[in-house]
Amino acid sequence: MEPFFIVILLFVVFIVMSVGVVVVKEDEVTIIERLGAYHLSIQAGIHYVIPFIDKKVASYTKSQNDLFISKKKYVTYDDSTLELSMSVSYQIIEPKLFHYGLSKDKPKFFKNFLEDKVTNQMLKTNKHDFQMDIEEFKSSIYRVSEEAMIAVGIKLIDIKLEKHI
Repeated sequence: MEPFFIVILLFVVFIVMSVGVVVVKEDEVTIIERLGAYHLSIQAGIHYVIPFIDKKVASYTKSQNDLFISKKKYVTYDDSTLELSMSVSYQIIEPKLFHYGLSKDKPKFFKNFLEDKVTNQMLKTNKHDFQMDIEEFKSSIYRVSEEAMIAVGIKLIDIKLEKHI
């Protein structure tokens, strides 16, 4: 073989090999699919995947995430109206469940789920009880949401409610 063809062949092999290198940052987890189906979740470091067979589909941070839910009006058991905003801190504990268990628009799904839980709890609470014990209300939201969130790979860390007048 001529040296020119050897150089070209080595160059092509180098390019194909470098396509398979995946670098995962320190506080992240990356989902790898093989031929379109889940293959594995990889932790921080430098990894090699088979080019054109394996594909990096998503990376998620393992640290705390925050989601702010803007003001919304809620009706209580005694037909009073309260305006609340909510801030939720959560952590992704199972990246595979989180990636495949939720809809494509994860923040919207998460926001709608929590708003529904707040609405359901508000319909069981009167305005006076809510004003007297907002911490009890927050813990009830946490309790009813926790199991469903774990089922999709999320651990709730904190829920903050703010009442607007």
